[in-house]
Amino acid sequence: MKIIFKTYNFLVLFATLLLVVSFFIPVSSLDINFHYTYYVMTNIQFIRFWVILLFILALFYRLLARYMAWEILSWLHILLSILLLLAYLYIQYSYIKSLAVIELTNEGSLAYFKRLNIQLATLGMGFLLVQLLPIINLIIGLLKRRRSALKNNVSTT
Repeated sequence: MKIIFKTYNFLVLFATLLLVVSFFIPVSSLDINFHYTYYVMTNIQFIRFWVILLFILALFYRLLARYMAWEILSWLHILLSILLLLAYLYIQYSYIKSLAVIELTNEGSLAYFKRLNIQLATLGMGFLLVQLLPIINLIIGLLKRRRSALKNNVSTT
């Protein structure tokens, strides 16, 4: 059980699970609205894109695990990335569903669309900022290693 609690093993397991799931879900269109621009792709393409990114991220964590300063920062990066992505997709999904009842409710107002775009932009920017966590973790880890190496050199001379 201890082996799954390594960040890179968790990412490989999660990516493999997503890849297997992508073979069994029906194909549907996924419209991603990002600040007045729509990106249209199938849900399977989107899932497989994330599978590739998760495998690359697992390789990154596997190769650089010994240089990372804190394991908790790595887990924070992974969990926040997944949660922010799911929150973005949920808000986008609820927006697409609300288009069906736009004439029946007040959800067609300009304020609703502005609020939606602000929410999506905030989640998107939060996701991008969270991607800085592994870089910060790596820089701090390298600085710690350098400081300890300098301290060892001073103490041996």
